[in-house]
Amino acid sequence: MMPMLQMQQRYRKSVGMMPEMTKRRTISLVAVSIAAAAVAACSDNSAPPETSNSTPALSSSTAPAPRPTLTASKLQPPPQDNEYTDAQGRPRVVFDACTWISDHDVQEAGFDPATRKRGKDRVAEYTYLTCDFDSDRGVRLAIESSNISLEEVEKKYSGKTERISVNGREALFTRKSDSTCSVDIQTRAGYFGITLNRGPETVDSCDNIVDTAAILEPSVGKEN
Repeated sequence: MMPMLQMQQRYRKSVGMMPEMTKRRTISLVAVSIAAAAVAACSDNSAPPETSNSTPALSSSTAPAPRPTLTASKLQPPPQDNEYTDAQGRPRVVFDACTWISDHDVQEAGFDPATRKRGKDRVAEYTYLTCDFDSDRGVRLAIESSNISLEEVEKKYSGKTERISVNGREALFTRKSDSTCSVDIQTRAGYFGITLNRGPETVDSCDNIVDTAAILEPSVGKEN
């Protein structure tokens, strides 16, 4: 489109060479043309940018929402900062089984969520964040999250362990005694342990322990 100033200059030059009557008629026509061009130009410049009512898709890098946790004060884990943890240089234990595993998963594993209580947590040279559950069949579930490696567990229970896999994670099955069996699942910090203790009148504590571990393992989260 020709700039407005150039249009005006060309118009003045051409009008000066016309007869008087033609000038008047040309002035009227050109004035109308210039006004129309000005309106069009203003309309083009003032038009708002095209917008969309659709919500933009979230980037694949958008952080997921925080997972819900149980918030009762009596269930919260102890702090992990003290002279012992700092001196050892072991990683902090992120996953706390007592506040991360849902009532639904505990119930699916065959235990009573209402019996949830913290076990004997330990935060020193090594960290153990623990939780206990009871069942109506005389079997007790003890779970813990630790910064001990599977290799250290394997060494401690030498000759009693077996390497297995739980939901694709490396794990150790250990028969600790006639009444106690454990499955320790590898995590970034160390391991997530599931231990079943049977009473004197109950079936073997090792029955279904791998199935129990498979139900509870997803709560750890792939990032841990």
